Amino acid sequence: PAWTAELEARARRGPGKDPDHLGETRRRILFVDDTMLTPDRDSGSLRAFRLLQLIREEGFHPIFCPRNLKGRRPYLEALEQEGVECWHTPHIESVAEYLRRYGRSLDLVILSRFEVARMLLPAVRRLAGPVPVVFDTVDLHHLRFARQAELEGSDVARRHAGEIRKRELGLCGEADAVIVVSDLERMRLIEAGIDRPVHVLSNIHDPNPGPPWSPARRDILFVGSFRHPPNVDAVLFLVRDIWPLIHPRLPDARLVIVGQDPPREIVTDRERSIAVLGHVPELSGIFDRARIMVAPLRVGAGVKGKVNQALACSVPVVGTPIAAEGIPLEHGHSALLADDAIGF
Repeated sequence: PAWTAELEARARRGPGKDPDHLGETRRRILFVDDTMLTPDRDSGSLRAFRLLQLIREEGFHPIFCPRNLKGRRPYLEALEQEGVECWHTPHIESVAEYLRRYGRSLDLVILSRFEVARMLLPAVRRLAGPVPVVFDTVDLHHLRFARQAELEGSDVARRHAGEIRKRELGLCGEADAVIVVSDLERMRLIEAGIDRPVHVLSNIHDPNPGPPWSPARRDILFVGSFRHPPNVDAVLFLVRDIWPLIHPRLPDARLVIVGQDPPREIVTDRERSIAVLGHVPELSGIFDRARIMVAPLRVGAGVKGKVNQALACSVPVVGTPIAAEGIPLEHGHSALLADDAIGF
């Protein structure tokens, strides 16, 4: 009872609590992503989750707000258990509302992804005063669109990619600093004339080598969220062009495809040698049974979490140069790289 008043005065901050009344002395960092972080479903969410953990571990107070304001459970609880203050509906109706109420108490704002920065950077400048703003690109949006346009051979898509490039580089110039996931993308921005500080913060994975490798392993694994268009293109390329060449040579092998929202084509038309598992919350058992992980990505940008995760689990990788981009992999030594179905 003697501590009741003190504990109430220092209650956990969150929706409905006024931060100015809680005696918080740590510097406050607001991190805005497009949606609630789902680290068991996509690499970008896992990276953001780990970044928020690092912010807390370094002694700052992390605050997370999804742009769509949907506080999805159990992911919301996972962030709160890590000491992250989360804001969502019904406690606020927009990120702008949060900025109007608390923006001037912030020490830093991180806007994650192109669309988030495009939509919110002006509001941060208008409502949060002189607080520094960091644009976390996650991957260079315009590079992904340019590669898709080249794959399609579409002039319309090329013009669209050019517009995206102009907007994305503009956002890099308007922010106070920029985060990218690889030295390669850092150099691309510098060569494009970006004069803001550009920092590299890549994916973060803990080593998880699993059981010793065994020749009994027969699964050839593909992992990726199919809400991300490059993964859809990659898995269709794998199933239609690569697997028909591999399976006759390895009849005992099984192609295992893991990820949320798999394309209808591979769900309805798959062969018996292909297992489409959909979303699997815990992947360690999947990697423990994998002989290799394949990453036949033909479009995309950034650093590929599926490749990082396979390496963390000591599973060999066969991928395209795009899949290996930004990772110091050497063909024939730390990975096998190929551009086409025959090469795979």
